[in-house]
Formats: sequence, C-alpha cells, structure tokens
Amino acid sequence: MGLLIIDKSSFWVLLFSIYNILQMKIVNIHKVISKENVLNAITKNYNSLYVKWLEHQMHWINTTYTAFNDHEKYLIIITIVKKTLNFYHENSIKFSYDEYYSKSQLQIESFNIIEIAKILCLPKETVRRKVKELEDLGVIKRIKKKIILDRNAFSYVQPVKQIPVTSKYISRVMDVLVNEKLIDNVLRPEFIEKKIKENFTHIWMLYYSMQIDMIVRWTSYFGDTAAFHIWGNCVTNQAYNLRRTDKMKYPSNLSTVNKNLSTLNGPGLNAMTLSDLTGIPRATVIRKLNYLVKSKYLVMNDKKQYEAGSAPSGGLVHLKSFQLTQNEIWVKKAIFLTKTINYLII
Repeated sequence: MGLLIIDKSSFWVLLFSIYNILQMKIVNIHKVISKENVLNAITKNYNSLYVKWLEHQMHWINTTYTAFNDHEKYLIIITIVKKTLNFYHENSIKFSYDEYYSKSQLQIESFNIIEIAKILCLPKETVRRKVKELEDLGVIKRIKKKIILDRNAFSYVQPVKQIPVTSKYISRVMDVLVNEKLIDNVLRPEFIEKKIKENFTHIWMLYYSMQIDMIVRWTSYFGDTAAFHIWGNCVTNQAYNLRRTDKMKYPSNLSTVNKNLSTLNGPGLNAMTLSDLTGIPRATVIRKLNYLVKSKYLVMNDKKQYEAGSAPSGGLVHLKSFQLTQNEIWVKKAIFLTKTINYLII
C-alpha cells in the first residue's frame, strides 16, 4: 500500500480539520435547550422577569422613536439592515461589532418599497414617503432597485446602549433556567455582551427578527406604533407599582402577573410625563391616550393619570385577547433566547 504524501501547509489544514471534528464530537448535546423549555420556564417564572423584560422593551421602543422622532423610519432602516445580516448568515459570513460598523456603506440588491411594506405591514405610500425622507436626510441612497445604507445611518441604529441592556436580560433569563435545571451556569452580563459583539452579525440578526415581529404584531393589536409605545410605558409604570406590593413575593406565572397588573390601583402617569418618557410630542400623546381610553386599553383616574389597571372595569378589559396576542409574541421571544443562549453555552 502506497504512502500518502502531503506538503507542510496541507498537513496543518488537515490537522485543523480533524481538531474541529473532534471539538464537534465532544459538544455536550444534553446542554442544548429547546424553545419549548425556554418558553415554559419564562412563562412559569414571569414574576422574576416581568419588570426587567418591560424595561428592556421600553428601552428598545424609546430608541425606535428618538432616532428620527419617527417609529416607521427606524423600522425601515433596521429591516434593511436585517436583510444584510440574513445574507451574511446564509453565506456563512460573520463580522464582529467593530468590523461591521467599520464599513463605509452597505448595499442591498433589489430591496424595494413593496417588500418593506409587506414585512412591516405598512401602506406602500407610507413606506415610499418615509424612504424619500430618509434619502433627504442622507441616510440611504437609491439607485434603481438598489438601496444603499450610507455610513450616516449607523449612528441612528448602532446599538451602543441596547447590547448591554439585552445582555443583562439574557443573564437574568439564564438565572431562571439554572433554577429550572435546564442549564448548568449563569453567564455574567459582561461576558454575554463580549460574545454578542464578537458574533454580532449572527446574534443581532436573531435580535432584529424578534423585535420586528414583535413590534409589527403589537402595532396591529393597538392600531399604531405610537399607541403601543405610550401604552407600554403605562404598563411598565404599573409593573413598578406591582413590584412594591405583597402580591408578587411568591412565584407567579404569566397569567397571574397579567391579572394582578389589570386590577392594581395606581398611581398612573400623566400626559406630560408620558411625553417626556417617550419623546413623543404632548399633543400626540394626548390624542393617543384618548384613543387608548376610548378603546379601554387604559383608564384615567381622578388625578388625570393613566393606568393599565384600576378603575371599576380594569384597564386590561381585553385581557383574553391581549394574552392570545402576547402568547404569539412570546414564541418569537423564546426563539431568540433559545438560539442565543445555545450559541453562548455551546
């Protein structure tokens, strides 16, 4: 039998390949968590997560508005960014946070108005108008069917503050998963942040997928994004009120927390405070609050404060339909958490 003779460089390539195969074989498959287990764990232990989750989401939704003083423009930009991240993932290309944001521009082939409108469930004319406004700002350029994101866009969407916030929430979820004996250890937020930045294009693709799906679904439920934004801040305030009561000292699942939130008496938030928190002009806030009260998503107390609970009927009178929508959204949340945590621990 003849000998296989290979040169030195080929030898090291072969050795590296063997090493990678061995590494794959020693992965502890039992450590992989499933979406179903994650969904069950965060639903079952919602009392230990709900305030941090609401804070996380309000940080996100506040960012979507303050970038351009317009929710839809921000969503259009990140929808375009997500397409580039999908392309990198499908072609096994990975960039770190620093590598990604060092680029001068990003080009997306054949990304048109109709496609954006379909993803975001927005009228085509609205998307066309917003894209034109983004062009005027110098954030994007259009050449026929090509949309090019200029480097100017990065300062609007670069998640400088969001990555640390998300890292802290993931660490908190991991704490719940350890208590449920689904994983062995909790990773510190600083370590998670480091890993997200090292694997930025992959993990942030998952993050944008979750957030775009969530905001589209909530916008559909409440009628528009600004109404959801204002309602969300009222619910977050309600969560702080609930945390200070005796009701949440014991393990409580998602439906119990929702019920307690819907029956809790204030204090609520007034229109001026909500305008300060969201960045939305006071006149718009008042208009949206009137709609939310009329639709019975919020109630106004005798101090002209707005709450997601309290009053004779309760602010979550749509509790059943609300929870159905919430359950759909939580599947998206569980997918992001499962894939990201598996990526971190394996």
